[in-house]
Amino acid sequence: MFPVIESWQKSCLSQGKFCEENEYRISTFQYWLRKYRKEFPNIKRENKSSKLVKEFLPIEVSNTTEKPLYNDESFDIYYPNGVRLSCSTSINTEALRTLINL
Repeated sequence: MFPVIESWQKSCLSQGKFCEENEYRISTFQYWLRKYRKEFPNIKRENKSSKLVKEFLPIEVSNTTEKPLYNDESFDIYYPNGVRLSCSTSINTEALRTLINL
């Protein structure tokens, strides 16, 4: 049953949802989870919010001589939720900092 516990730890599912999707009784799962935690006290489940940690994403800069499709040069900011924001290269530094931290 320990491999099942490890599988749950790698998932982003609650115990109830994991058990429901894998057809385990929650009481049996929790019994084995307690045994697992006693056996391996230093191993913690990855926090769901750890995927929401703010971090810098790489920016690709190309050295092309092509002219932009529009007159004003711009760049795009892609947020993890799929939102794309186009910014002018003449944007104020403080405004850019605010947009990056959204």
